[in-house]
Amino acid sequence: MILGAGPFDVGCDEMAWINLTIRDAETGELLDTTVEKIAKEEGKYSEDSRLYLPILVIPGEGAVFKKVEDFVRSSKEGDRTILELDPEETFGKHDSKKIKVFSVKRLERDGIRDIKKGDYVKINGEIGKVISVDGGRVRIDFNHPMAGRKLKVEVEILNKPRTREDLIRSLVISRFEISLDSEVDVEVLGGSVRIKIPPVAYTKRDAFSRKLRVISDLMKKMKDIKNVLFIEEYEIPEGP
Repeated sequence: MILGAGPFDVGCDEMAWINLTIRDAETGELLDTTVEKIAKEEGKYSEDSRLYLPILVIPGEGAVFKKVEDFVRSSKEGDRTILELDPEETFGKHDSKKIKVFSVKRLERDGIRDIKKGDYVKINGEIGKVISVDGGRVRIDFNHPMAGRKLKVEVEILNKPRTREDLIRSLVISRFEISLDSEVDVEVLGGSVRIKIPPVAYTKRDAFSRKLRVISDLMKKMKDIKNVLFIEEYEIPEGP
């Protein structure tokens, strides 16, 4: 049964797992992708496997660009599109006021040492890219790396949740950053939810905080849920 909106902010058929590939619309340069094969083919591969996981899009939550959300709402599984987006529709225009200058000594007091051009640093909660180091002064650009660029965004709809169980499973997979084919068993009984999560999820160092995020998601998406039970199964090895 396809769920309507019911106790959800949006209907299940408006949500989707997607692959996303972002390029500079003018040069074709690959800027970001969730597809490992594309990253490898174009020399942009990273060892961080979390970068190559599909994105769960829930329209209205701002995880992706507005036009991508609009496409998700109106699409079905297997649909693809290419969108060309102006800076105002993505990360905004490049703002010269976001380029700031710091002394090397000031950065060293914050624990930032041996800084060089191209480094990314975090200052006062903001992440910026070092664009020059000269005479003891460091210029850092706090604009988003894609600010000011016209982007070409390739979207592929992989899967859409169809039931309450599908939605809960999707939220767990998204919050724990595990693969779509991970074994996450979900059972909904009245106002109770039982979620059996795989070892790849519950052995993560921050598994507890990820569980809290899932619970927070369910509080927002399913107003009738009263309690959540996470089940973790451990195999005890046989003795010698």
